[in-house]
Amino acid sequence: MIKKLQIQYITFIMTTVTFLLSVILTGIVLSTHIIYKQESVNFLLNLPNVQNTRIIPYLSIQVDKVSHYMLVEGKYYEDSNIDFIRLIDEVNNKSSDTGIIEKYNLRYMKISGSNVDIYNFVDISGETYALKNLEINCIYAGSISFFVFLILTIILVKHFTRPVEKAWNQQKQFIGDASHELKTPLTVILTNSELLEDESSSDDDKKHYISNIHAMSLQMRSLVEQLLELARTDNGTMKNTFEPFSLSEIVETEVMIFEPSFFEKELNISSEIAENIRVYGNSDRIKQVIDIFLDNAIKYTSDKGNVRVYLKNISHSKCQLAVESDGTPLSKENIKNIFKRFYRVDKARTSSGSYGLGLSIAQNIIKEHGGNIYAKPLKGGNAFIIDLKTTK
Repeated sequence: MIKKLQIQYITFIMTTVTFLLSVILTGIVLSTHIIYKQESVNFLLNLPNVQNTRIIPYLSIQVDKVSHYMLVEGKYYEDSNIDFIRLIDEVNNKSSDTGIIEKYNLRYMKISGSNVDIYNFVDISGETYALKNLEINCIYAGSISFFVFLILTIILVKHFTRPVEKAWNQQKQFIGDASHELKTPLTVILTNSELLEDESSSDDDKKHYISNIHAMSLQMRSLVEQLLELARTDNGTMKNTFEPFSLSEIVETEVMIFEPSFFEKELNISSEIAENIRVYGNSDRIKQVIDIFLDNAIKYTSDKGNVRVYLKNISHSKCQLAVESDGTPLSKENIKNIFKRFYRVDKARTSSGSYGLGLSIAQNIIKEHGGNIYAKPLKGGNAFIIDLKTTK
């Protein structure tokens, strides 16, 4: 699809460029031709009394209508072998009093008088040569310009369609990953549904099958809710109310809420939260980011490891929230891809309830608030950090 789109753009642009180049170059040739023609016509009008004859060779023949006596002027043709009578016959055979005799490469003008007819001629070989060279140069210039524009167009189209190509590839990856994630719980649900229909199954087995269906249904609902949230964020349909709130209080509250979960996993959590840090935004959405960070810390911190939560001012108008945890430091590839949808460091599709969407959702939320979110490997662990603007 992207290649087809690029070809359409290139075809449209080059068709437009070709049309414009043709119009411009044709206009140059035609305007030059008109200028040359007007100059030679003006020159013919002034013959035989022209003052400067060094540039354009000319010939003026006056024919007396009674005696048919001819008076020929024009030094350039004194030694030529032109048959003046035949030349006059050529003019008389023309339907117009002004035109070109291609045989002699002359432009003529016949001025009829009561007693004398004047036949003026000017050589247009220089004009013809100049116009021919101009046409050739225009063809060369047009061809070179066409290929230059073609190369530039290909480069620019590829550059400007790169975001579209990236989005398209991400969409295909997103659909594939979502289908893969939904396939596992659906398979479990279908399998357990079939087992429920087996009359030989005991009541305990049926309860177990129902429990499996319920658990998988909850996982599917969680995944679908996350997908819908990402879709609403992408489409800009999610409505958020922004107002000043205390980030210090929210972080402190969320740490307290998660403490039992850390204790259950035998993990240690500590916090250093600066007081009176206020930001402008949606408190529920920021709370969601904190929950994602803490939930990931529970899942990926090494056994009996430590988790540290920091909130501090880093300038007079910016604060930083960091969640550090013990574990294997992330590689450069993981740091680059960690916020991509469905990306997981372990690569294995597990039933832990993690779909690799949490950090992507967190990234979208922080972007909504004009902040910055990133991950940083530490010695013996990792840190997930957000920077937000503060307010009074």
